[in-house]
Amino acid sequence: MRAIAGLFAITFMPTSCSPTSTDAPPQAQPIITMLAAITTDNSDLLKTVLSDSQLDDSNAESDRDDGLKELKQQVVAFYKTTDLDLKAFRYEYIGNDEAGQVVFTYRGKFRDSIDVVREGHHWKISGGTPGFN
Repeated sequence: MRAIAGLFAITFMPTSCSPTSTDAPPQAQPIITMLAAITTDNSDLLKTVLSDSQLDDSNAESDRDDGLKELKQQVVAFYKTTDLDLKAFRYEYIGNDEAGQVVFTYRGKFRDSIDVVREGHHWKISGGTPGFN
């Protein structure tokens, strides 16, 4: 995961939401699913939200499991808890109809962002995720 860095182009339109997934902009859904996959140790669930460019047929299941473990370690270190409250996240989308960033805040103090891209009718994570690219 990486911290927010830089300013966004004027053409990007921000969309905010409340902490529940039902109120989140559609672009935030892969982030919500990623966080659920991390909290439930479900590498198959995480794989469903990664962009095609991140998925490689040669990735073994053990690589995906190791990637999920590494991602979970990063999340625990960043948010300083092993028990994430998924309802405590707020999401904002900054981008256009094809790609952008989902900025998410945990309990009003921890901010991060992940790049997303539209693939067909679904939004997918397009930033690097260990063990999945």
